[in-house]
Amino acid sequence: MVHIVQNIKMGVSFCNIVSILHCRNELELRQRQAKEEKRKLRSRLKKFEVDFQTTTGRPPQKEEKYYSAEMELEYQKYKRLRATLRLLEVLITKRNFPQLNNKRED
Repeated sequence: MVHIVQNIKMGVSFCNIVSILHCRNELELRQRQAKEEKRKLRSRLKKFEVDFQTTTGRPPQKEEKYYSAEMELEYQKYKRLRATLRLLEVLITKRNFPQLNNKRED
């Protein structure tokens, strides 16, 4: 809230502030959705790995995880979700701490 008051004093329009807050809320919503999707996907992958280990007596190797096209897509999707969550975290952090956007190089 302090940032909003400071920005108003600096001449930033109310519309810009509302836009920034809306953008932050949107980012946080997308982050929650991605976390939930990642949790469900990780659960499915873990089940596959446990079932594989129960059957073979050892954990699956990388090539065995990608043996079926379906599992390969699941692992790729999980990897993309992790990257998306990292990006969202950075964007949200930058919105929470605008001074990070104005780093000075000494």
